[in-house]
Amino acid sequence: RGKGLTTGPPLLRLRWAELMGRGVAPQDARGLGGLLGVRGAAERRVLLWSVERLGRRGLIAGEQGRLVERVLGLTRRGRDPGVRAAALQALLPLAPGRAEPLIRAWIGGEVRELCCSALMAAMELDLPDRTRLLGAALGHGDWGVRLRAIELAREETSPVVLDLLVARLREEPRAALRAAVVVTLRRLTGLRYRDQPDAWEAALRSLSPIGALPRPTSTSSSGDRDTAARGTVAALGRLDPMSDRLAILIDFSGSIWFKNAEGHSKKDRLDPQVTRLLSGFDPEVRFLLVPYTHEPHPFERELVGASQRNIRRAQRFFEAARMNGSGDLYGALSLALDTPEVDRVMLLTDGAPSGGERWNIELMVPHLQERLRFRPALLDFILVDSPRKLERGWGQLAESTGGRLIRLSW
Repeated sequence: RGKGLTTGPPLLRLRWAELMGRGVAPQDARGLGGLLGVRGAAERRVLLWSVERLGRRGLIAGEQGRLVERVLGLTRRGRDPGVRAAALQALLPLAPGRAEPLIRAWIGGEVRELCCSALMAAMELDLPDRTRLLGAALGHGDWGVRLRAIELAREETSPVVLDLLVARLREEPRAALRAAVVVTLRRLTGLRYRDQPDAWEAALRSLSPIGALPRPTSTSSSGDRDTAARGTVAALGRLDPMSDRLAILIDFSGSIWFKNAEGHSKKDRLDPQVTRLLSGFDPEVRFLLVPYTHEPHPFERELVGASQRNIRRAQRFFEAARMNGSGDLYGALSLALDTPEVDRVMLLTDGAPSGGERWNIELMVPHLQERLRFRPALLDFILVDSPRKLERGWGQLAESTGGRLIRLSW
C-alpha cells in the first residue's frame, strides 16, 4: 500500500490514495498517519479525503492521537490551500472539537479553499452562530465562497436563511450566482418565482414566521424541474447560459460525425444551434468555447469577451472545426475548472467518456464532487440521446453543484 503511494506514475499514486477511502475493512490509525507524510499536494489531498471517508464510516481502528496530530499538521500555514482545506474536513469525524478554532480563524479570510472548508465545517458542526456565518459568507468578496454558501443554504431549515438569500439576489452581480440563489429559494419554499427579488420578498412576507422550514428534498436530477424535460437539439440555441463567466465544452468524438441518408452529420445540425447560442450572449459575457476529443481544442485559452468580433470569430472557428477521435471529458472539464473565473460549465455530449486517463463515470463523479468542494462551479450536462445510466451519473453530479441536466435528442 505505501509503495503504491510513492512509486509509479502520478495517476497510479492518486488511484491508490483514492482507493483506500472506498475500503470496507477497518484501517489502522497509526498506519494512516504514517501515509500522510507522502510527497505531493495532490496525493496528500486525496489521502485526506480517504481518511475523512473512512472516519465517517467508523472504519479507523486503534488509537487515533497520532493520526489527529498528523492531520492537524497539514492544516498549518504554508501548506497547499487545497490540502489544508481537505485536512479540516478529515478532522471533523476524528476530533471535531479540534476543528472549531480553525473554523473561526479561516472563515473570514481571503483564501477561497479555506473559507469554503471552514463554512462547510461550521454548518456540519451546527455551531450556534452558523446562520450568522452563512450570512457573512453570502456577502464574501470572493464569488466562489458566495457560491459555496448558496449551495450550503439548500440544506437549511431556518426561515432567516430565506431573507439572507433574497438580500443576496438583490445585490449579486454574477448571473450564475443569481441563478443559483433562485434554485435554492425554489427548493426551500416550493415557489416558482424567477430572478425577481421583489416578488420573492412579497411572497416570503406571506409565509408563517413561526417554526422551521420543512427539510428540503431533491426536486430532480437537474437541480430544477424546468430543465429536466426532454427536447430536441434545436433547443440548444435558445438555452439561457445563466452565467457571464461561462465555459462551453462540446464532445467531438463518436457519432457526431455519422451522416444520415441525406449526407448530413450531427455536427452539421449542431453548427446553427451553437451559432444561435453565441449570438444571444450579452456583451458583458466572457466565455470559453472548447470542442474536445482526446484533448481540448479551445477557441481561446482564456476567457474572451462577447464582443461582436469575438462572437463572429468563435462561430467561424466552430463551423470550421473538424477534429475527431476519442473523447476525454475529464481533460476538457479540467481545462474549464482551471480557468479561475469560470463559474458555470455547459458540457454537451452524446455518449460516455471514451478517452483520457479518467473515463469511469462511477469513479469520476465522486472525484469531481470532492474537487468542487473548495473550487465551486455550476455544472450543466446537456446529454443528447444518452442512455438512462449515463443520465443518472451526470445528473447526480449536476444536482450536487446546483447545475442542470438537460436531455436532448437529434
